[in-house]
Amino acid sequence: MATFFELQEKNRRKTKWVVALLVAFFLWLGLGLDLTLYYKARAHDRPTPAKVYRETGQGAYQEAEPPPGAVRPYEKKSMSRGDVAEI
Repeated sequence: MATFFELQEKNRRKTKWVVALLVAFFLWLGLGLDLTLYYKARAHDRPTPAKVYRETGQGAYQEAEPPPGAVRPYEKKSMSRGDVAEI
């Protein structure tokens, strides 16, 4: 039969292995999840607003064109000599 000190040393060695395996498992789990999400996102290659802007020079979300003759409220209308400024 082993003495108390031998059993204590044996348990310490086993505990070190268990802790090392748990750390390795969670490292594997975390990195595996990160890599999976990274490659999954790259595989879909969804267009982002930044990518659309780089490729087209326009914003990703465009407004619908107004009907002919309509003036957008933020556009300044050029005035000729006969026009009166609205206040």
